[in-house]
Amino acid sequence: VFRDQSLQEIAVMLRRWYNVQVEIKDEGLKSHHFTGSYDRTSLSGLMKDMSKAMQFQYEIRDNKLTIY
Repeated sequence: VFRDQSLQEIAVMLRRWYNVQVEIKDEGLKSHHFTGSYDRTSLSGLMKDMSKAMQFQYEIRDNKLTIY
């Protein structure tokens, strides 16, 4: 569950939950906020929803998530 949390805060959770490195390339995106509820969603499914809602692109490669 994300309740009006910044992308920077969410990145910390994603690191822990999915065991990935997270890099946010666009500093402005770090302060964008997101609200949503998920239950055992894959990282790719979560990122697909978040990228549509927050208007960003992302790439998942090996154990690294890059958001730009």
